[in-house]
Formats: sequence, C-alpha cells, structure tokens
Amino acid sequence: MTALLGALLTVPLGAAHAVEGDEWAGPTLDVSIPTTSPSLQPTQQPTQKPTENVAPAPTETAAPANPGGSKGGAAAPAGTAADPAPTAPQAPTPGQAPKTDADRAMLSTTNPKPGQRATFTGTGYTPGEQVQLVIYSTPVVIASYPAGDDGRVVAEFDVPKDLAPGAHTAEATGWQSAHVTNVRFIIASDAAAFGETDHPASGLWWGLGIAGAVVLLGLLAWWLLRMRRPRAVLSGATA
Repeated sequence: MTALLGALLTVPLGAAHAVEGDEWAGPTLDVSIPTTSPSLQPTQQPTQKPTENVAPAPTETAAPANPGGSKGGAAAPAGTAADPAPTAPQAPTPGQAPKTDADRAMLSTTNPKPGQRATFTGTGYTPGEQVQLVIYSTPVVIASYPAGDDGRVVAEFDVPKDLAPGAHTAEATGWQSAHVTNVRFIIASDAAAFGETDHPASGLWWGLGIAGAVVLLGLLAWWLLRMRRPRAVLSGATA
C-alpha cells in the first residue's frame, strides 16, 4: 500500500489540464513524499540465564563415641543405652542370727572376758575386700577389716563389755564376695567377778578371804598340836 501511495503522489500537477494531443509546455513539478515503512524490530526476549547446578557441600558427621562395654570398638546401635558404671560394694546388713552353714573361723580365746582384747581370723575372702565383723547373739557391728592378698582377714577387737554371760558368735562377712566365717565363744557367768576395771573392790574381798583362810588354817594347826601334847605328857608319866 505504501508503494501505491507513492506512485500516485508522483503524478505531474498539470496533468489534469492536458489536452489530448497537446503537450504541457510549462514546467512540471515532481513531488515525491518519501514514506518510510516502520520496520518492526522484534523485541529481544530476555533469555533466562541457566542456573548452575551446584552440588551441596557434604556435611561432616561426627564419629560416634565408643561406648563402654562395646566389643571390638563398634559403636552401640541407636536407641541402646550404654552400660551403667559399676557400683561400689556396700556393707552387708547383719541378719538376726549367725549363719549355720558358714566356714569355721578362729578366735584367740574361747572364753574371753567383757572388754578383753581378742583376735578373729577368717579365710576364703576376696583379696583386698572389706570384711565386716559382727558379734551375736544380739547383732553388734564391730568394724570392717581389709582381707589380705591371701584372702585371710585378721581382726583385733575389744569384746563388748555389755555382753551377757552365755554363748555368743563372732561372724565376718565379705562386702564383695559375701563369704561368711564364724566362731562361737562363751562369756562365763562369773566373769564379772574377775573384771578388775568394772569392780575394783572385788580384788580386796578376794585378798581378805584368802587371808582369813590362812588364819583359820593356822588356828586349826595350833589346836591340833595342843591336843597332841597332853597325850605325850601322860604317856611319859606312866612309863
């Protein structure tokens, strides 16, 4: 369409007055209107810059700690608890009566006096463990003593002063092994008469009793000698 419009505008302005057969002697004016057809420039579609596929950086996972008790250094599976720490042995609780099936122990004396120093010896314990010594009939905890490397315990103790006369038992129990040894002993009924620390006047009475017995024996001997003298004088007179 733009080309046709340009061709029509280039027609001479005096062509309308031309007569067939006559020529237009005057000058002609050529008018040309340049037309420019707009060129449609395609708009540049923005191209999306391709995103680079960046691989995520690997995260470092901490190595699991080796729990105690796992074999070969392998980590414990998830959800399992670690082995509990071992608890220290506790002192045994004395029973109401001594054990009847215990191993036999030894006591330095089988007839101790109340307050007397005695030595208890038992064997068969775990080396180094604590061994608790208890006196029966009524349980009285004396103390705990360490066992030697040979598993023997030697316990020196004072016999309780309030032990009643009669049979009693010294018993030792291991804290860790629960091994038991015991030995029986007897508190004599007249033990209080020999306790100088409890009855200091008892020695005086014993001394007075012995002195009185000596005096009586002396008087008896004097009387016997006097009874024999008159008979000797009488027999000499008859002769």
